[in-house]
Amino acid sequence: MRRIGKLAEGSLPLFISGNMEIKVPAGCDIKVEGNLVVATMSGESHKFPFNSRKVKVEVAGDLVKITPIKKLRRETHAVINSMAKHLGNVFKGDLAPYIKNLQVVYAHFPISIEVKGARVTIKNFLGEKLPRQADIVGKVQVSVSGQDIVVKGASKDAVGQTAANIIQSVKITGKDRRVFQDGIYQVK
Repeated sequence: MRRIGKLAEGSLPLFISGNMEIKVPAGCDIKVEGNLVVATMSGESHKFPFNSRKVKVEVAGDLVKITPIKKLRRETHAVINSMAKHLGNVFKGDLAPYIKNLQVVYAHFPISIEVKGARVTIKNFLGEKLPRQADIVGKVQVSVSGQDIVVKGASKDAVGQTAANIIQSVKITGKDRRVFQDGIYQVK
């Protein structure tokens, strides 16, 4: 039995002897559809693809069983641990949402930010006339308060991707970053 990393209390097991069983909390519905695992918690659905040639995923009662199809190798081991971590992130995100804090920084031109539907609109960045836009992924909530932006949601992947979309939308190219430090940065 090989152990990977240190276990925190209440976390998923990160060691493998060939099979892994993950206990599903109450209120979560998990289905396997082809090479997708669909986890539904609090009315929100999360889909995770997996390599069906390397592992087999089965749902039995309140357990998700992940077993390798062939000999346990590095790639198979990585697929099993990835599935376990994705499911663990969904379970944790339902209990306490994931939060990313962003801050708007500008020197000369005041930047204004609006959230409309599934897009974040950044106006007057470096004095530009056309607004820049960033997509909101999934059911993530974006709130703006002055120069602070809070990205919050149940899916760790969706929260991280939304924050990255906002940060990348104001990326400055072709200018010296030491001089032009305007942008949106992640804090905390």
